[in-house]
Amino acid sequence: TLDLDLKEARIRAARERIEDLEGRQQALQAEQEDLIMRAVTRRGHWGD
Repeated sequence: TLDLDLKEARIRAARERIEDLEGRQQALQAEQEDLIMRAVTRRGHWGD
């Protein structure tokens, strides 16, 4: 039925948004880890 098709379409759209957000979250987490490593590495050289 149309109602069921609409619900399924909404569920699919929500899943796609979730997958997109998860991908963005993973990218941001990787960037954060990179920035932390850079900061820690740089800080270690200040006393040289």
